[in-house]
Amino acid sequence: MKRPLKKGVSGTGETRKVQEFLKALGHYKGALDDDFGPKTEAAVKEFQQKRFVTGIVNEFTYDALEEAFAEKNPPPVPLTIKEKQTFLKAKGYYLGAIDGMFGPSSKKAEKDFKLAEGLDARTNMRAALVKPDYEGVTSSFLRLGQYYDSVYPKKQIVIHHTAGGPSATATKNWWDSNPQRVATDFIIDQNGSVIRVFPKGYWAWHIGLGRPDLDSQAIGIEVCNYGYLTKQGTIFRNAYGGIVNNVYTLAEPYKGHVYYENYTDAQFASLDKLLRALIDEYEIPLNKDTFKAGQGGIFELMPEASSGKKGIYAHGAYLFGKTDMYPHPKLLSLLKNL
Repeated sequence: MKRPLKKGVSGTGETRKVQEFLKALGHYKGALDDDFGPKTEAAVKEFQQKRFVTGIVNEFTYDALEEAFAEKNPPPVPLTIKEKQTFLKAKGYYLGAIDGMFGPSSKKAEKDFKLAEGLDARTNMRAALVKPDYEGVTSSFLRLGQYYDSVYPKKQIVIHHTAGGPSATATKNWWDSNPQRVATDFIIDQNGSVIRVFPKGYWAWHIGLGRPDLDSQAIGIEVCNYGYLTKQGTIFRNAYGGIVNNVYTLAEPYKGHVYYENYTDAQFASLDKLLRALIDEYEIPLNKDTFKAGQGGIFELMPEASSGKKGIYAHGAYLFGKTDMYPHPKLLSLLKNL
């Protein structure tokens, strides 16, 4: 190392390496941004606590970090081409035969996987490929051609409900029968189970403005729910005429409707876990002042949403006529507690 590294140093390349060591050793939780800020300093001090605490990385601390990292992370056993193809196939990036031939399809699959995960040449590919994307999420991919297999960075999360039945699988099968490439990354079943319908980084249409710059960079989450209901005597019917028994009555109308199918507690629990994982992975900022019903909230038209500003939005922030998701009090509480 060229000089001791301490708070305020950035852009050297060496700080990023220190952050990688600290992250691998469980001391650092932040971004690998090559900026020796407060989080990096705190992580250095935590590592040093059994030795001497200065918060500065001199050659002795750097050597100790490198030694501890090497001890915890022995050189990985290289993957065979067939192993790599098998893992990439399970992740949805490789669609060809497991033939041990590293041709154009295999190369694209590996490139897309690395782009989607933000990996570089130093990555332990075996560990990265074996690791599940998200806890509790099952992959059930749409057929090829039902989504766009190009990786884009993600800066928005858009929450929807399906305006349909309780089954995530049935929703996915409907999308598979529709040639328009309309889908969201995730679907949350009424029982709380979650499926992912195309590989990480890829995209499909889901916002409805016909703008690939928005859809390609927005992660969509669909919650299985019929949405607004009509009351007929003592019976509540969905938009298709079916009877719905699990009804939530809003204190104030939303988009002209007071009665909606109630989201389940299992859906809220899964949505909370998934949002937290995505926020952490993509460093999505939280403007909690917008997590409210009414003007200035994410359930009404927001210029910030259609301009591509980073954040979490309901579908109604992009299009006036959309009612998904609706401002259920439990949803508002969930968002404010992220």
